[in-house]
Amino acid sequence: MVCWLTSLILVIVYNADPSRSFRDIFAWAHRLSGVCLLVLPALVIIQGRRDYRMHLYNIKCAWLWSLNDLKWLALMGLAAVSKRVVLPEQGKFNAAEKVNFMSVMVACPIFIATGAMIWLHQLAWAAWLVHAVAAVMVTPTMLGHIYMATVNPDTRVGLKGIISGYVDRQWARHHYGLWYKENFEAKVQSGAKVSAPVHPPDHRVHIHCPSCTENMMVSWAWMLHKISTARSMLCPKCGVTLEAIRTITNQEELEWVQLQLERVENEGRPRRRDE
Repeated sequence: MVCWLTSLILVIVYNADPSRSFRDIFAWAHRLSGVCLLVLPALVIIQGRRDYRMHLYNIKCAWLWSLNDLKWLALMGLAAVSKRVVLPEQGKFNAAEKVNFMSVMVACPIFIATGAMIWLHQLAWAAWLVHAVAAVMVTPTMLGHIYMATVNPDTRVGLKGIISGYVDRQWARHHYGLWYKENFEAKVQSGAKVSAPVHPPDHRVHIHCPSCTENMMVSWAWMLHKISTARSMLCPKCGVTLEAIRTITNQEELEWVQLQLERVENEGRPRRRDE
């Protein structure tokens, strides 16, 4: 972000008149952030060298594409405005994350190499042109990634995973269905204890609406507010009044109950209210 912002300021503010005040400050901030773009990832690689297999696995996941990934990209815009559009299940990375992963992996070496050439005045004009074109191409994926990670309410839940290493189980199941099934669902169905790194970062309640059949996560604060003010609990999706019979917070128990409900529904038997 420092590289991007300082370059934007240098182009818009100082390109027409390099003699304006404080240009050297932004120029050196850009150069130093470019050095960090090389040094800091190298330090992370050295620090996490024991996890190199996981890093290679992540690279493999990001560069391997399937037909579902292309469908996901094609339907992504429609799904953002209509809940009726169902996106194909994704693996560890969805298609948009793969695009961002690939663009960063390709662009960073280009930025470092061309930035060094510009700094050392080696084929500076050609290097600057490649540098600028790469920056323009990366900008949409970078800004989109930041928006989805920090602003979008459906996806920013996973941001805590950067710090804690854990994400909410239901969130992972909804957004990364294939990855979840491959790593966790078999253990839940067999009754085995799931020790893999999927852990709720905060206390949330899983709600199933019988009207619109949506599965949602709401916070304890939301539920307590509804109960303490004696107000009806309405489905956030369709507005139908919900009647809470029992609240389950244990994730393994919740998975088991949901599997039983799905089996009953598949078998076509009528369900009692207390099921």
